[in-house]
Amino acid sequence: MSTISWPDLLLELDERPAPFEVGPWINFGGGFRSQFGGTTTASAVGTGAEGTFRLHADTGNCAGHPEQGPCPAWLPRLGPWATVEATERLTHPHVDGGLAFDLGGPLARSFSTFGARVGLGRGEGATEIAGQLSWGLRFVRMRSQAFGSNGPCRTVIAPVTGLRLYAAARRAIEGGDALTVTFGVEWRPFGRGLGLME
Repeated sequence: MSTISWPDLLLELDERPAPFEVGPWINFGGGFRSQFGGTTTASAVGTGAEGTFRLHADTGNCAGHPEQGPCPAWLPRLGPWATVEATERLTHPHVDGGLAFDLGGPLARSFSTFGARVGLGRGEGATEIAGQLSWGLRFVRMRSQAFGSNGPCRTVIAPVTGLRLYAAARRAIEGGDALTVTFGVEWRPFGRGLGLME
């Protein structure tokens, strides 16, 4: 539970996680590409989206009712992701998809949230294994709603905004076993404050 206070105003907010949260993004990064014949620098620009399902079933623990116990410190989420990205000086397109895992706080504003993705893709005529680790900000404004006559928030699908730092790797499993490693920023701007504040 969180509260908003003003001289004589006390407003309780329900901030239960939505069953399904959708986070579209754009990303920018740079790194290196290693393959037979040497290592070169690589840039990365892409766009994609992930949709994660709530794994913590007892949402009442985050509704702000003391008799139901405190919110858990971390809430895991799991779901699909897909991206289109260009690497190697932006001349090599890739399409990837797989499973995403998110771990963040129970409130609408999570200033320390972790993510991991793993999956398969296709690029440069080869099948690839792709993975990513990330950390950053995660805002889900539609999680938050004042208690009132309508009862607690019943949001089913909520958009996610925020900013993350990431490290990603892509390894071709055919066609030369090229390895591309990039580090960068993943930005989810589709919200108030361009996804940087809520």
